[in-house]
Amino acid sequence: ELLNARMIGLSNDTIAVLDQTANGSTVRFFDTAQGRPVGEPLTHNLEIKEVALSQAGTINDRMLIFVDRNRDLYLMPIMKRNVAKLAAMCDSARWHDTTPMLAATVDQRLVSMHRTGIQ
Repeated sequence: ELLNARMIGLSNDTIAVLDQTANGSTVRFFDTAQGRPVGEPLTHNLEIKEVALSQAGTINDRMLIFVDRNRDLYLMPIMKRNVAKLAAMCDSARWHDTTPMLAATVDQRLVSMHRTGIQ
């Protein structure tokens, strides 16, 4: 399987792509209008299993979540590149399509977070 929905995050201004050539631990970012790279790639110490981009706001507000091989959920602002671990034992996570809200299943519980709570 070369490509699936968990390997790509897409918003109106940014695309995040999981790079399989780097052991699945690197995410590359591109501008959707020009196709140019946005900043440096994110390199994580473990294989990344899932990526998703927030949909609300501009590129300055854009956030990436990713789940690694240990099922740990991480959050990173695209323009700041400060990675923060949000949870362990994450099965799935999704951004709301119009607000900066994140919902995740963590240790068999549904958890929701709004941007004001995860800055």
